[in-house]
Amino acid sequence: MSDYQQAIRQLSEMIEYLKAHPSEDAEIFDKEDDDIVRMSLQQRILLPNDATTIERIDQYYKKFFSERN
Repeated sequence: MSDYQQAIRQLSEMIEYLKAHPSEDAEIFDKEDDDIVRMSLQQRILLPNDATTIERIDQYYKKFFSERN
């Protein structure tokens, strides 16, 4: 799997997680909803040669799930 494909998969996993585990706190829910929109947009505009963004997605993905365990 290429780094680009991995980044797309990571974005999908984070989006699905947020949809499956909505926060009960309205303020946090709103932030997470914004995150879903932002990550969905990033999925659509991400280019295979955008190494900087792909690396940032990987770092965010690791942080995202480390905070939820």
